[in-house]
Amino acid sequence: MKIISIEIKNYRSIKEAKITNLNDFNIFVGQNNHGKTNIFEAIEWFFSGTRKNEQLDSLRYNLDKNNVIEVILELDGLQEGLTRMKNSKNASTLKKISGDSIKIRRTSNNEAKKREVFNNESKSWEDSGTGFDKALDDLLPRFEYIDTHKSFEEVSAYKKTSPIGILLSAFLANIIETDAKYIQFQNLFNEVFNEDAEHSGIRKEIQNLGIQIKENLVRQFPDTQEVNANIGMPAIEDLFKSFNIEVNDGVTTRVCDKGDGMQRAVMLAIMELYANYRKGQSGNGKNNLFFIDEAELHLHPSAQRRLKEVLLEIAKNQDQVFINTHSSVLIADDEEHQTIYQVFKEQKETKIRPVEPIEKPNVIFELLGGSPADLLLPFNFLIVEGRSETIFLNLVIRRFYSTEIPLQMVESKGDITKGGHTFFAISEMFKPLSKSIYRKRAVLVFDKCRQNVLDGFLKDYSLELNQQVFCLPVGSIEEYYPSPWKRNPQGMSGEEKLKLAKEVGETISQQEFETEMEIFFDALTSCWQKAFSKDGI
Repeated sequence: MKIISIEIKNYRSIKEAKITNLNDFNIFVGQNNHGKTNIFEAIEWFFSGTRKNEQLDSLRYNLDKNNVIEVILELDGLQEGLTRMKNSKNASTLKKISGDSIKIRRTSNNEAKKREVFNNESKSWEDSGTGFDKALDDLLPRFEYIDTHKSFEEVSAYKKTSPIGILLSAFLANIIETDAKYIQFQNLFNEVFNEDAEHSGIRKEIQNLGIQIKENLVRQFPDTQEVNANIGMPAIEDLFKSFNIEVNDGVTTRVCDKGDGMQRAVMLAIMELYANYRKGQSGNGKNNLFFIDEAELHLHPSAQRRLKEVLLEIAKNQDQVFINTHSSVLIADDEEHQTIYQVFKEQKETKIRPVEPIEKPNVIFELLGGSPADLLLPFNFLIVEGRSETIFLNLVIRRFYSTEIPLQMVESKGDITKGGHTFFAISEMFKPLSKSIYRKRAVLVFDKCRQNVLDGFLKDYSLELNQQVFCLPVGSIEEYYPSPWKRNPQGMSGEEKLKLAKEVGETISQQEFETEMEIFFDALTSCWQKAFSKDGI
């Protein structure tokens, strides 16, 4: 079974978000403090409920006690999942669910103790009573969350509940009764320590210790007849409390003494082994869900690329992988079963949207810090107001001008808290280019702004209107679209604007674009004319 959609409501910074078209390998990108980790922790809450010592009210959006937290997962492969369930009683509890997909939700109502399943016939959520939630745990894929707070010691130290502890315990359970060396160890231990070890000096000293204790104890309790001091056979678990992992990469060193990058890499390797072990132990091939917070943490770019190759292999082997990242390396390559989502904030609220292939260069540009130098010198830059312009123009270029010199489109992204995209934001984006070889090459497209402000900008940078700087006659691209796509942007959500940009970009004719959106066409033409040529001249 795999997750095909996620809905989250009122969880921390997420008021309402729906993530659809999930793939085998899913990447979430975005700036710090925009809510990427909140997505993963919401999924953890769905599987495990509220953490120990964590108050449910502290998880609510805006800390408002009236906000009901809700996390819904839709998974496909239900019928196959039912056949693989290990517990027949749990399987019979769920067999009444029809279809090949299942929607399950956990809400903060009822203290989030029980999950519910959506009934397709009654179109309602149902709690099927005692044992149902336990049956769901038997059905659902295994959830493995590796967050940034998880240390190497938590994964590798020998404890009953740690991955290494469980792996070693399983190993011991299989061999402890039959391993010749361990049986020899038991016999030797008895010869040295047990009460029948007549010729053992260690045993004699232990007996003397008991005699001395008895002499002192008799003073208080005269009826004491004997005190025996013994060393019992150590529990096998005790022998592994000093367990550690060493790596020889030229010098043999304990992993806990290695750098953070090596520790992170070994920790992920252990978790992969642990997940595969649990899959094998279930006897039914139950798949795993890997959620990895900041997967690139402490890793050099070349190591990040190798990590992605490993995670892609995991995703091809029935499992599903989710990572959040700041790394351009992890999203640069296109993969068949990969989907990228951008996580961002609008009015302090986390939003999530899929990244279209044509948008990916701009996402990489953001991850690199928005510096033109980080893009390794493209042929030229076209600076536009925002995401709608990028989507629309990229589609137009792909459809009508694919043989032209490639351009790097850069979004100004004005300060949202101050009212959206602004002249100030787009002029600020030009500043680093004005100090570079692109000073007289880059082209800028503004929405309508005050003439005196525009004149000042042109004078400051010695730029010419309609040569490097182009201005729309209206305040937004939505108002500049020709009929029937022209809209008043007031009241339109960001998502609606992007949907409209895609629709226009995919349906407008070349003649309509060149004659009715002449300013954009002229800006592109100027940008191509001023660009460096493909042969570098």
